[in-house]
Amino acid sequence: MDKVSWVQCDSRNDMLARLSLVDNQVFDELITEDSNAWGYLTLNKKNICIPIGFPDVGLSPEVFLHDNMVYVGITDTVAGFDASRGRLVFRYKVPTVFHKFITTYLDGVFFQDETGFVGLTFDGKEKWIKLCSDIIDTYHVRNNTIYGETLDGEKFEFSII
Repeated sequence: MDKVSWVQCDSRNDMLARLSLVDNQVFDELITEDSNAWGYLTLNKKNICIPIGFPDVGLSPEVFLHDNMVYVGITDTVAGFDASRGRLVFRYKVPTVFHKFITTYLDGVFFQDETGFVGLTFDGKEKWIKLCSDIIDTYHVRNNTIYGETLDGEKFEFSII
């Protein structure tokens, strides 16, 4: 797995100045809604930097690599980039707040949102969405099913195929 580093910057200008000094391939900028914080991801083995503007809610961006795609999840967005060209291929608006990528499944990737789970095809089209009435507290995945509980004690079970 590629070592991924997050570099927080003071402003967009600070981020652009730092990126002008790197030897890595700089991807298209990912600017989410209500951006008030700036930084960039570096994927060292792939020699990639991804500049990001986002609303800072205390969660760092996360990266998932599959074939020739780089997927980034941050606050209100999951985006897919073509790794060979550094071009933004798609952006998906997350229902609440992105938390983490879970895994790939048959023909896509899925991730945890603050109140549920979303399955996307590898090209960013929503395949399924499973939401709860409260914030996810715990969960586990077994045999194509997500089992878990919300903070208010509601148990859930979702099929992901």
